[in-house]
Amino acid sequence: MYNKNGTDIEITEKKYKKFSKKYHNPLKLKFYQADAKATKNIKKGKFSYKNQKSWTF
Repeated sequence: MYNKNGTDIEITEKKYKKFSKKYHNPLKLKFYQADAKATKNIKKGKFSYKNQKSWTF
């Protein structure tokens, strides 16, 4: 069940799984080590630089 504009609406399990598969994909996020150079680049609007240590979550 879900709520739309204050009204409870029931959907089938098959339809729920279809929506879930379409909209609940996991995201891969990349994180960068925040050193002094990274902080300066973030202030300039850049979020990474060559040879910066990073890892994916």
